[in-house]
Amino acid sequence: MAWARDIVTGEPRYILEMDADHRGAQCGCECPSCGLPLTGINVAKSQFRRRPHFRHPDGAPKNDCAVLAARSAALQLFSEEGVFELPRRRISASVAGLTGQEHRAWVETPAEKVRIRDIDFQDRAFALLTLDDGRQLVVRLTGTLGHEGPPLEDGSLAHLPVIFLDINDAAIAGMGPEQIRQRLQLLPDALCWRSHWSDAALLAQAAQAARCLAEENLDCWPDDAALPQDVPPELRRETLLHLTVKRILENAGELWVPGPRVVEEMKVPGQPLARKEWQGPERNLLIRNARLEQRSGRIIPDVACQAWDDEGLVWERFFIEVTVTNAIGQERQQRIRSEGAATLEIDLSLLGGRVTRQELETLVVSEMRLKRWLYHPGLEGRRQQLRSEMAAELAQVAERLAQAQARQRSQQQRHAFLKSLPTPQVRAEYLAALEQVFVHEAHAQEEGLEKDPGSRKRLDEAIEAMVLHGYPQASDPVLIGRHGLLAGLLSIQHGRSIGYRQATLASVLKVIRRAQGKRCYWSVYLIAMRAYKPVLDADQQAWLEQWVEEVKTGIRNDDPAYLRPSTFDTTLSHLFPDMAPGLAKPGGKLSQAGKRSGASNLDGLDSGAFLQLDRLHRSQLHDELDQAVSRLEAAFWLKGSALEAWKRAHPEAARLWESMPKNLRS
Repeated sequence: MAWARDIVTGEPRYILEMDADHRGAQCGCECPSCGLPLTGINVAKSQFRRRPHFRHPDGAPKNDCAVLAARSAALQLFSEEGVFELPRRRISASVAGLTGQEHRAWVETPAEKVRIRDIDFQDRAFALLTLDDGRQLVVRLTGTLGHEGPPLEDGSLAHLPVIFLDINDAAIAGMGPEQIRQRLQLLPDALCWRSHWSDAALLAQAAQAARCLAEENLDCWPDDAALPQDVPPELRRETLLHLTVKRILENAGELWVPGPRVVEEMKVPGQPLARKEWQGPERNLLIRNARLEQRSGRIIPDVACQAWDDEGLVWERFFIEVTVTNAIGQERQQRIRSEGAATLEIDLSLLGGRVTRQELETLVVSEMRLKRWLYHPGLEGRRQQLRSEMAAELAQVAERLAQAQARQRSQQQRHAFLKSLPTPQVRAEYLAALEQVFVHEAHAQEEGLEKDPGSRKRLDEAIEAMVLHGYPQASDPVLIGRHGLLAGLLSIQHGRSIGYRQATLASVLKVIRRAQGKRCYWSVYLIAMRAYKPVLDADQQAWLEQWVEEVKTGIRNDDPAYLRPSTFDTTLSHLFPDMAPGLAKPGGKLSQAGKRSGASNLDGLDSGAFLQLDRLHRSQLHDELDQAVSRLEAAFWLKGSALEAWKRAHPEAARLWESMPKNLRS
């Protein structure tokens, strides 16, 4: 031990404060716990192998002596410092709510520093502290927190507050004064009250706070309202919620309600389900004269009141149903509707029944998410309006359906009639209608006139007949477009301009030849010239022969720009029987070139692709490519090593070949 009690004065003594005259048994100290004389070991030595300390006599019991020495040292320092910090006093109380849930609240007094006027040692475990303001408290020093030590023999101190000071570390007995003072800074955290001057008042405050907490959570019946005797325990909280809603409405005086909503559905056989919806605006109602659970006819609403808005809507009877546990069933809704009063539901069950007073006030007054109309007067008129609108719309749908079915039957009859027409008659009508359109539109373009819808309608009907007879290309723009194939062929057939703003057939032929992008169809026009032999003068005939020779040269060279797709051969042979033999010949077609060179059929190639090919054939590499292709085998393209050898021998031609579309080189 580092601390002992002076035998003469009774004051605590620290081992390092002893001088050379008080060494060994001459230290004059005794154990504050057992009262046995102590021996001072290594007193007043500046160097030592074992630190200075007080030692009991050999064989003496010393179970708590070190701890009690530490207590004495702490009390001595309290006396020297003269100031002691009392810890806060914290007390709790709880209240059981209507739901059985416990609501607990805490109150406390803050920590305070007090000045010590006197310390009176009562026994080995207690000390009486007298403060400057006259208050007294018993300090119980114990080895472990909660250990009460020996009971007080003098009952006169039983009424005083008791504080525990946790000094359970025996090593404190070996600390110096400065170390003890440093430890004192931590002592307030080791203190706890066993009793306090203000415990009774604090307990009352805690109980009141717990009750307020229960009231805030709507789990405690308010003091200013009598609990009905006939309400069973399981319905008491629900009744409390009804009472709270009533009071909220009385205090707020207003209530936001959602817009009424009407949904009507109507089913007519043979038609899809019809559905219409109407949604009214939200409104802020002024509330007066709220009453709780008063019978009205066959129902007892939770809250009944009067309501009106700023637009003059007045309801002398406005009911509010607060749902907590039991949902409102169909039978109850029917009774509410039969009563005829506007009724709003606030469904708290969606919150699990747990809601605070502040939350409930917000939900009741402002929120919409938990509200719905159980009955809204005046909606029957809106409902009837929706039904009338749906009935009218369904009637229109039925009428349109009947008209569509009639048109379908008429179309079927028309198709049957058109299919029954002789093919020559269908062909003649198609060409006549097409000629009428060509002539009229060329004239209208020249004179700045509008197109004739009658002639277009006639052509549409003729096209329909052609399609039904197996000629789907009858509507293709390549055939019937401006300056299309049929305009030129009709001009050649009749020996005059049809569909062109030209005076003579020769002028039409020159326009056709100037269209370099359509060179693939030049052979069709030349076949028509051979079939119909229109009259030309000598100069025109010479010009025609040059044109024929150009086309023949291109075909002989397998130039794709001059090879026509066979897409329209069948339709053209039907429209112009005199041309059928020429069109049937294999020469001059892309399909025929494919047989000779292995190229695929390019019937679907458009004019843009032919323009691209034309530019390729006009390039500086055209001759080399043409020579290379002519050296290929007649029935297949080169493949494998032979193709690679050709690429090495003709690199420029190979690059051009690889840049061509796959359908031209595969």
